[in-house]
Amino acid sequence: MNFPPRKTIIQHLIAVAIIWAVYTLIFATAGYLQAIRVEREAAFLSMALSNFVFVGSSALIGPIVFTIGRRNASLKDQRVKQIRIIAIVFFAVMLTSLLYAYVAIKPYRDWTMEQLIARITLGGMLWDTILQAAFMTSGYAYGFAEKTRKARLEAAELTGRIAIIEAELSNEQTKHLRQRLGSHFVLNALSNIIALIRRERTKEAVDGLFILSDILRAIAHDKEDTLCSLNDELIFLEKYLKFQAIRYPALDVAWKIDNDTRSTMLPCHILQPVVENAFKHGMTSAGNLGLTVSAFTKGDETVISVCNTVRPGTARGDAGEGQRLTDLRLQKFYGDKASFRWRIEEDRYIADIVLPAPAQRSPTASGSIPGESLPGGNIDSEDIDNNSLKEETP
Repeated sequence: MNFPPRKTIIQHLIAVAIIWAVYTLIFATAGYLQAIRVEREAAFLSMALSNFVFVGSSALIGPIVFTIGRRNASLKDQRVKQIRIIAIVFFAVMLTSLLYAYVAIKPYRDWTMEQLIARITLGGMLWDTILQAAFMTSGYAYGFAEKTRKARLEAAELTGRIAIIEAELSNEQTKHLRQRLGSHFVLNALSNIIALIRRERTKEAVDGLFILSDILRAIAHDKEDTLCSLNDELIFLEKYLKFQAIRYPALDVAWKIDNDTRSTMLPCHILQPVVENAFKHGMTSAGNLGLTVSAFTKGDETVISVCNTVRPGTARGDAGEGQRLTDLRLQKFYGDKASFRWRIEEDRYIADIVLPAPAQRSPTASGSIPGESLPGGNIDSEDIDNNSLKEETP
């Protein structure tokens, strides 16, 4: 469950406290003046305490109903959703006020609920209750309007950024991106960001947009016929997985990287299609996926392995286009000394990229450690050295 930021919670608590105090003072003062007018003995503090409990019973129910209502994602029309929540808050406040009045009066008057409602209606208290509920719900209506205004501004800003990114990519770059990231990744990624905006999850949308920008820039900058270090490849792969984790919070990623493999040279972004294949065939309907990325030395070979869980009943046939492309790219740089192979072991699909050792070393390996901050995923980084990415080439 996504909780509001601490600042928002504090602001809501302050607003409820102010409403609580103001209404308590208004009702206590009105009751005290009414008692003086009819020359009836009255204690202001006693009235204040009674009204404090009375107002609190409705002041607290509003935020609870409001929060529960906003969690309901079944209504796509935000305007209808807002009106419905405001109406529910209004009637919840009224009902709570009437129930409190019934509980408070019951020990002194042997009234039924119908008699209480009749007395309240004749005595004018019903109008006070309606007025109180109207004041409280008007505050929520204003909050809705203000939040909608801010969401539209943020949506316009994000949409503008997306347009700029799309405009910066030439037709050749767009073709290059689709070849490297899959035919639908870019469009789906932008659609996911827009969906987050419409659901008012603007923080996640902003985070996703920045990550996507980094991914697109990295791919547009690097060429297919170049090599990069495994260290840099893992940093790029982590960005890709961070973006996917926004869409799939249940993504479970483990990194098991031997430090002496980080300088291994391999074709740029060759791991991304392999990992994307894991999402295609391993993701369950509930959005669960277990993924392990490992790299180790075995004899005179360096093995980079991507292992993922497989949906029950999923069968893998011959290698697909992405797998054949991966094999061809390896042969282009290493010939028969490198290979791409895959296998199924029980409920796991394992794809191995095998490179010759000793590995070449990259003079520019730098960056943060993959696996430290993947949102939504459970990270196993016990085999990752915190200083390994910053080592200079000897």
